[in-house]
Amino acid sequence: MGEGVAVYTRAFRTTGHSSRSAGTCSISYSEHSNTIAIHDERLTLKLYRRLDIGIHPEPELGRVLAQNGYAPVAALAGTLTYRRERAEPVSLATLHRFVPAEGDAWALTLKALEGFFERALAGSSPPSPPEGSAGSLIALAAREVPELTQKLIGPYLSFAERLGAHTAELHCALASTTQDLSFQREPFSRFYQRSRYQAMRGLTSQVLHALRRRLDDLPGSIRREGRQILEREDRIVARFRWLLDRTIPACRIRCHGNYHLQQILCRGDEFTVIDLEGEPRRSLGERRLKRSPLHDVASMLRSFDYAARGALTDRLDGGTAACARDRSTERQWARFWRGWVCAAFLREYAGIATREQLVPRDPAVFIPLLDVYLLERAIYELGYELEERPEWTEIPLLAILELLNASRRVDTPRP
Repeated sequence: MGEGVAVYTRAFRTTGHSSRSAGTCSISYSEHSNTIAIHDERLTLKLYRRLDIGIHPEPELGRVLAQNGYAPVAALAGTLTYRRERAEPVSLATLHRFVPAEGDAWALTLKALEGFFERALAGSSPPSPPEGSAGSLIALAAREVPELTQKLIGPYLSFAERLGAHTAELHCALASTTQDLSFQREPFSRFYQRSRYQAMRGLTSQVLHALRRRLDDLPGSIRREGRQILEREDRIVARFRWLLDRTIPACRIRCHGNYHLQQILCRGDEFTVIDLEGEPRRSLGERRLKRSPLHDVASMLRSFDYAARGALTDRLDGGTAACARDRSTERQWARFWRGWVCAAFLREYAGIATREQLVPRDPAVFIPLLDVYLLERAIYELGYELEERPEWTEIPLLAILELLNASRRVDTPRP
């Protein structure tokens, strides 16, 4: 037998609400793993539908960020935990201060892409689009932004730069504690590198097995890409093998763990990070592991790619009269947008993160390490889409092929 234990924090008291006060409440079941209840637009209650035994990362990260004075996060107001004698706790729910927002960064990005495509397609043919590899993006980040790019992408370039700086500040806050051993930064080690390699190789085998089983169910337009990836399994594993047999001067810290555009709430120029629980499909133990901050960076870069390709798909699905040449042009413009936006994000992120020694300063290490995390994320996305959203499978398929085909460039990131 056990009991439910509710604990309130200082943030709860600052909302002006009593734990017994009545008020209006709206409930959402739209998330796969949680139920969300918003009370009087002052408090947000998240009920976990996937329960696991052990320390939950969301209240844990929330407390550390509050202690380190990191404000742009939904403040933890309370927790509800099931406790039994001589047993690990089970987190049932978390309570956060409600964050008023105009929307999340995903919705804002799709809106910005609408305007971008209208401006781009009204002008000249697109320049050669950059690759999505780390080397190409870092090289782009070191360049002065052309006037055409500024004109076409507009204020969203500044948005991406601010988000890059904001992400680096989040990682600095997560790495700045020296009291709690579970949050102290640690260096990479040969043992850790081998364990990451084994995990990435295992993920690849699992996802490609699922792809092989479902290949004939894919639309004919992307079945060829699926076969190409299956034929290149050895090349994927070889990319991950870069982690072995070398000393990597990098650190690992506690990260967000599931960092993408929908996890950022926007209000004017302000950002608020939400959902610090990590990837719900992973165990609590996996979610609490220390990782390279580039794990989060790769997730956000992939989110920009998803937005660009998703907006493009919406355009192509709605434009039945468009010829093949026009569609090819739109795809080039989507990659053009993705490249410059990712470069803007990386420029600001790398400037702060290298100074704080969160990521390797040497481009010869930074670039291949980021490539490893980009490829791992794209493979994870492929497995997710095959299981949950088969209609989105094309996005990670194309990303994996692009990363495998890309050449590696080593240029110094602009500080």
